Amino acid sequence: MAPLKDDPLYIKAYEAIKEAILSGRIRPGSRLSQVGLAEELKVSRAPVVDALSRLATEGLVERRPRSGYFVYTLTEKDVIDVYNVRCALECQALRDVSGTIESKDIAMLADILEASYDELKRGDMTGYILADDRFHAELVGLANNRILNNMWGLIRDQIQLIRVMVAVTTKRVMRAAGEHSQLIACLYDRDLVGAEAVLRHHIESVKLEVTRQLQRDSQRKGGS
Repeated sequence: MAPLKDDPLYIKAYEAIKEAILSGRIRPGSRLSQVGLAEELKVSRAPVVDALSRLATEGLVERRPRSGYFVYTLTEKDVIDVYNVRCALECQALRDVSGTIESKDIAMLADILEASYDELKRGDMTGYILADDRFHAELVGLANNRILNNMWGLIRDQIQLIRVMVAVTTKRVMRAAGEHSQLIACLYDRDLVGAEAVLRHHIESVKLEVTRQLQRDSQRKGGS
């Protein structure tokens, strides 16, 4: 068996590069220089190479033959696939939780929603995105389904990478927040059919907006 990678320098490199990608500081399509990253992180190249290899297995980085490592740029098909899987996972989580969810759990989701509105009022889009991510993660977590939660974790970073690629507009987030409110109302009423319909519409709407934005971006690049 291969030894486990518990080198603190490898962990440091992995976490730092991943944070830079998911925050958008290193943009999709950017080349990742092993030497440059090693110098910036003040480590040798070895932990950087290990970190990039792991990020490649997670779909955040790609290795191009004779060219090196690049931040992965999701295609339109990637986006559709991610949101289709997301819809399946979250709707299953909703079905798992519907019979056992307690009022305090729904209130917790409502508190996260209120926090997201507060971030919007302050004009803090990053804070809103974090609250939105937490809302969906907590909903999945309430299902108490280990396998489902693990699968959700696999696409969570992909969803964030999509957010980095496509600008989040105020109009879109206001609509999304309103749909979260409708979902909570359905949960309080124990209306599973209504809750699933709202959740499915919510995810499908985001998928449609993101794919349309990618198409517009592609057309602009083609025209230029």
